[in-house]
Amino acid sequence: MKKELDEQFYNAAFKSGGYNQAYFKHYSQIEYFHSWKVACDWLIKDGLDQVQLLDIGCGPGQFAHMLYDLGLKSYIGFDFSDEAISQAQQRVPEWKDHFFIQNAYLTELYELNTTHVSIFEVLEHIDYDLDVLAKIKSGTTVLASVPNFDSKGHVRTFQNENEIQKHYGNILDIQQIIPIPMGRNHIIFMFKSIKK
Repeated sequence: MKKELDEQFYNAAFKSGGYNQAYFKHYSQIEYFHSWKVACDWLIKDGLDQVQLLDIGCGPGQFAHMLYDLGLKSYIGFDFSDEAISQAQQRVPEWKDHFFIQNAYLTELYELNTTHVSIFEVLEHIDYDLDVLAKIKSGTTVLASVPNFDSKGHVRTFQNENEIQKHYGNILDIQQIIPIPMGRNHIIFMFKSIKK
């Protein structure tokens, strides 16, 4: 069984630009753009002006940049990679004070008044994903993604919607799962849920 990798691995990945230099590109130019569009549509439907979002594992701030351009007003993002946070602060300087170097297992940011949590391309990277989700306040809308494909940092993958329901259904009331094709038979499952 694979174990989660530490911040040094992710610092190096963000510093190098990652696969295809994706971390250096505008959000509209990377393969996650279509999955993030789904998330933005969900946020718009929930009333963007009412959304207070906590972005767990915000990485280098590309999704945050997309949200800023969309007009979201209330955003906090964190990542345990200081390199990711540095890039996020440079990418969205208007939100420089909205990004924090924090560990998802230890942070107190879960105590903030948030209506929504986003956790994209994180759950498959951490050993104790259910422990992280347990820290989210009950009633919070949780927007998440998980892949069907393995990668160096992944500790788990999901082959279909039933596996997602089985793994997360006791802690999340999953309302919708949308598979997003990524090419090479890779799929990102985007799901919208409510923390029980």
